[in-house]
Amino acid sequence: MNLPGDTKVGFKWDSNSNAYELVTDLDLWNFEIPVERFISKVTQMYAYQTIISKTQEDGYQIVEQKNKNDGSIELVLTKWEN
Repeated sequence: MNLPGDTKVGFKWDSNSNAYELVTDLDLWNFEIPVERFISKVTQMYAYQTIISKTQEDGYQIVEQKNKNDGSIELVLTKWEN
């Protein structure tokens, strides 16, 4: 993943922790947000995409999406049974 300036970011799978790890050189971090906030935002968007994908597979549709002032995302889903 490329970011502004010389900042480069990657992710690698850690089989010991069963999670992805952020790979970057913090000395070259030239992004306007702190690395912790960046990780939080990436985690949120990953969760969002996972929820959307799984719920669509299960036949749900988004009725409403609200992006809250605190940065959270509120979803209202529905599923019509035949």
